[in-house]
Amino acid sequence: MTGSPLPPLARKVRRAYLNRFDSEPEIIIMAPGRINLIGEHTDYNLGYVLPGAVQYGVCFALGPNVQNRHTWIAMDKRQEVVLSGAGVTQQRGDWTDYLLGAWLAIGRQLPNPPLVNAVFSADLPEGAGLSSSSALTCGMLFGLQQMLGLSLERADIAWMAHQVEREFVGLQGGIMDQHACMLGKAGHLLLLDCRDRSFEQIPFATEDMTLFLINTNVKHNLTETDYNTRADECRQAVEIIAQHHPVESLRDVDEQQVDQLSETLGPVLTRRVRFVLAENRRVLQTIAFLGQQNWEAIGRLLQESHDGLQTQYEVSCPELDSLAQLTNAQSWIHGARMMGGGFGGCVLCLAQRPPDEAFQEQVISAYRERFGLAPTFIQVRLADGARVVVR
Repeated sequence: MTGSPLPPLARKVRRAYLNRFDSEPEIIIMAPGRINLIGEHTDYNLGYVLPGAVQYGVCFALGPNVQNRHTWIAMDKRQEVVLSGAGVTQQRGDWTDYLLGAWLAIGRQLPNPPLVNAVFSADLPEGAGLSSSSALTCGMLFGLQQMLGLSLERADIAWMAHQVEREFVGLQGGIMDQHACMLGKAGHLLLLDCRDRSFEQIPFATEDMTLFLINTNVKHNLTETDYNTRADECRQAVEIIAQHHPVESLRDVDEQQVDQLSETLGPVLTRRVRFVLAENRRVLQTIAFLGQQNWEAIGRLLQESHDGLQTQYEVSCPELDSLAQLTNAQSWIHGARMMGGGFGGCVLCLAQRPPDEAFQEQVISAYRERFGLAPTFIQVRLADGARVVVR
């Protein structure tokens, strides 16, 4: 492999691949994580979201395996897994399901695809709500289609990744994470309509604003169970409303219908539905305010989003609420909210400048005093989607 010097993460996986397999990888690719400015838990309800790919992600070195088996190395976990025989079709209940599901999906496009060697590493904080799992799935799919010369559109790969995670892994999420990973564009947010999968690249004036995350460094066991519970609650609400109105998803529901059926829905489902309806409105309002560069108005919408996630959708936690309160009290931070599935992960801040050392020390001190651990600050910029690093 020749040309420009490889980025550090690509050098790392290339060296590990060469050491393990005594050959160069056929391709090295990078699949980014994502942030989501606003539009949380709306994607699996066929609503609107506004994510963007970031500079951090998962880097893969891939090549064909000549021994009729998969050999996959997760460098950060220090795990090597070999799959052969029946193992190349069966779930294991761990990180390998994202890769295996991707390989099986490629097999539906190209009969008898070769088994593969894969080495990967990430600079994406796991459990921070930046969608490391979708970066795994999209990275494997994108790398395989590049390696095998398949003609798949990026949006098609995103949809395939969504199906892998929903049908093979079993997470009842939506399409946001995968589409942000595949369709991201530097300096832009992605307005995605999760009902018809149409999208628009929305410029983000990064010279005027900065985005940063504060990672709570906690995860209150969200995983599939709690996330799927929220999806089930929304589906149950749709079934109830559909008995009275012609709706197929919460995207079709309006506030008047919720008012009419609140007693039938009960307090929990009513709160869930009201949050989703309001969050969809907030996404569209954010688009309008972005065009006006009205950062104060966008900041207020972010704060409203957090309040809704805390009190209506009930997916926040004390650590997230504490960081949101601390950041939203700052005059130079327009707005902050929890980001991701919930129960841990990060608070996203829209600010006039990056956080200085004094502010970071203030937050770390207050957070450590209350929770006994330190949060982590993460500066993010909007980056391109999955890409070939070298081949």
